[in-house]
Amino acid sequence: MPESEKQQIRAQEEVLLRGVDLVFANGSVLLDKKNKHGNASDVPMGVDFGLFSRALLEETAVPSDLGAMRPPRIGYIGNVNDKVDFELLESIARAKPLWSVI
Repeated sequence: MPESEKQQIRAQEEVLLRGVDLVFANGSVLLDKKNKHGNASDVPMGVDFGLFSRALLEETAVPSDLGAMRPPRIGYIGNVNDKVDFELLESIARAKPLWSVI
C-alpha cells in the first residue's frame, strides 16, 4: 500500500477516534495507540470455552468441506492481513504434507 494511502487512512482514523464517545481496544498495546483522546477502554480477548470445547464431541457435525480434509486439520480463524505469517504456514504445510493446513 502506498504511503499516501496509509496517511489518508491514519487521518480518517484520527477523525473517528476524536469523534466517538468510546473506543474498544483489546490489549494494552492497542489501547496505548488508540487512547489519544482518553476515550478508549481495554476489552480483553476471551473465549466461550464451553462453546468451543463442544467441537470435540462425537455428535458435533463437521462441515462437509472440512470433513473431506485429512486430519489433523490445522486452522486459522481471524483477519487475513500482514500480521499472518504466510511463510510459516507454507513451511508447516511443506514440512507436514499429511496435515491439512486450513
